[in-house]
Amino acid sequence: MEKLTFGEEVMIGALAREVKDGDWAACGTLSPMPAAALWLAKETHAPGAQVFVAGSSDWPFENLWQGFFDLAQAGRLNVFYLSGAQIDIEEDGTVNIFAAKKEAIERYSLQQFQTRKNEEYRALAHEIDTCKQEIVKLEDRQLDCMEEAEKVQREAVQAAQAAATLKRDVEDQLGKLEVRDRNLSQQLAELESDRDKLADAVEMSALARYERLMKHRGENVIVGVDHGVCGGCHMKLPTQIVVTCRGESELVACPNCGRVLYYTRDMDLAVAE
Repeated sequence: MEKLTFGEEVMIGALAREVKDGDWAACGTLSPMPAAALWLAKETHAPGAQVFVAGSSDWPFENLWQGFFDLAQAGRLNVFYLSGAQIDIEEDGTVNIFAAKKEAIERYSLQQFQTRKNEEYRALAHEIDTCKQEIVKLEDRQLDCMEEAEKVQREAVQAAQAAATLKRDVEDQLGKLEVRDRNLSQQLAELESDRDKLADAVEMSALARYERLMKHRGENVIVGVDHGVCGGCHMKLPTQIVVTCRGESELVACPNCGRVLYYTRDMDLAVAE
């Protein structure tokens, strides 16, 4: 299968946009671009459209055209692609619709030469002028289309470059995130292993008490004594509790919130202040 040209892709896209979701649309035989447009519309923005391509394997009518004509006469057909004047560039560099106008000018000029009636001569001159004006309009339109196609092509190239750059950036970020995730997972595994080792060295009753506090209080379950106040619930502690903490001979809990308390020399100095 030959690769489509840029112009053919643009034409197919333009034809496909004419089909709306829910439309009944069709084209005749030997119409590959309209057929491609119908199937493109069906696969993209108009999945509910009913498309009919004459001669295709899914043509629903037993007779090639009769059932289709009945459908069209009943007003059920929304879109149908008819044949049109071909305006692609030929090998000699001209556009064949221009050639048709030029042939008409030559024919009218010959008729002018042959006629002897002034009225007919003037009518032919008018036809010649009309053809020349249409050629100028067609040439201007062709230039506009060529400029527009070049603009669209440049924008497509720029968009493709931007997309490629964005893709590289995203892939780079994903790669960094994957490395970070692996490192964090490794660190977490090491910390969990260290925790298990440390937990083995703790008395079972103290460990069970710690686990219960973790479950109900969250992570902040071992807190310092700050100026005679519990570092967890911030309630003032009885003097005896502070004295017991200072002794470091047993596990002491806050009588208000149940958190485990500890007391250090710097805290002692802070109390003295």
